[in-house]
Amino acid sequence: MADERQPMSLQQLLDEPKGKTKYFADQAFMLHVFWEAPDMESAKKIISALQQCAVATHRDTPCVPTYHFRVSQLEADVVSPQPVTAGEHPQLCEAHRKLRMGVPRAAVEADLARRSIDPALLDLDISDALPAQMQLKPVMIECTEIYLDERSFFEHAGSKDYLKAYGEVMTPGLSNKATTVRLGSPTAYIIDKILAPMLKEDVKPLQGDCASEPWIASCQHFPLD
Repeated sequence: MADERQPMSLQQLLDEPKGKTKYFADQAFMLHVFWEAPDMESAKKIISALQQCAVATHRDTPCVPTYHFRVSQLEADVVSPQPVTAGEHPQLCEAHRKLRMGVPRAAVEADLARRSIDPALLDLDISDALPAQMQLKPVMIECTEIYLDERSFFEHAGSKDYLKAYGEVMTPGLSNKATTVRLGSPTAYIIDKILAPMLKEDVKPLQGDCASEPWIASCQHFPLD
């Protein structure tokens, strides 16, 4: 199928007919995201919202064969240590980084408040102990997403159900950091506009006799509860 992509506005994306089963060849790719939540409660909220996103994705976009999220079972050294002091808290560290870059303190404090973090904690020394309720163990979530082409990448988000749930995913304070690993051959447009500047992807080459086609051909829709 020839590539006839044309940029669409959000309204056009929402209005686009759903359920396409044809896809553009040689554009398939996989994203595997390591998403660190500040604690298990936050991780559960993220996964619950992402499951709602997955329901909309599988309903509307058959050319997204895998869209799956789970709490990671990887070794603990991939997750940030449990913060005990102000200097060890990822979101407070980011707030101090913004101050050093010249971001107005009022803006930094407002961002912390949106994350349900007391702005007064900015006055703590990095060696000062955090309040007990903030000394929580971070939790890593793994997200696996396979897109058969560029169009399915953009259209999987093209419903009000998806956008509502994703708004919950992006609630300030639910994420410490994220690392995106990509395998496959997305178009230059996706790489330049999304994967490189926004998702900060880490591209992994195929090893040895591996090829992208077998894992694409064997993909099945992930069963949803």
